[in-house]
Parts: sequence; C-alpha cells; structure tokens
Amino acid sequence: MSRKQDDVELALAPPYSLPETRSASASPDEPPRRPEPTDGDLLQRVGDGDRSAFEVLYRRYARAVLGLALRRLGDRGRA
Repeated sequence: MSRKQDDVELALAPPYSLPETRSASASPDEPPRRPEPTDGDLLQRVGDGDRSAFEVLYRRYARAVLGLALRRLGDRGRA
C-alpha cells in the first residue's frame, strides 16, 4: 500500500479528565484526588501566560509529537 505525501497521520489520543476518585488504599479522611486538567483548560491558561500549564502540555505530548515528526521526516535533526 503506497502513501501519498499529503496524507496526514495522527498518532495522538487526547487525554480526558476523570472524576475525582479515592484510591483503594486511601484513608476515609484523605480528600479525593483532583482530576487532571483538560487540554482545553491548559491551553486557556497558556494563553494567559501560565508557564506551568505549558509544561504540563509539553510533558503530555512532547514524546508523541517527536515520534510523529521522526516518522514523517525521517531525520532526528529536522524532527
């Protein structure tokens, strides 16, 4: 099967937020964990200048984006 140059490959699955939960080993006095912020929430915060929100997005996607770029470009330096 051949691929055309203009084909787009999507290798990212967006994470989703989970409701607040308690771990099985958590004590009843321990507050529930806060869910992870959504990508949309983080992007809004990045737009407001929040560097920590950018760091979270970077950690979520840097590896996958580099992998996609490596597959598409075939050169680590260009990726």
